Amino acid sequence: MDIIYGGMVVNLLPVLWGWWTAPTALVSATPAVPQVLRWALGVMAAGVLLSGLRDLYAALGGPGGVGLGGAIKDDKALQMAPGGLYGGGAVQSDLGFVGGF
Repeated sequence: MDIIYGGMVVNLLPVLWGWWTAPTALVSATPAVPQVLRWALGVMAAGVLLSGLRDLYAALGGPGGVGLGGAIKDDKALQMAPGGLYGGGAVQSDLGFVGGF
């Protein structure tokens, strides 16, 4: 198997060298996209960037940010509604409804 693979690689090297030395066929072209669409996508991209920066700020625990797990600071903040864990209760926190069972 090694001899066959070696023979294949030896036959492939000249082809690869020809590809490497050939001029590229890449051409820069501007697509026909309306200017309004470009601006709209740019504004949406800026909104995504700002949202990500806000999330990073909150995750790092900056002033006014919640921080990693900072929304639930103690055991009293997360309580079980009447009915118990498996009795149809719902997990409730200071932030509102979290999930049901």
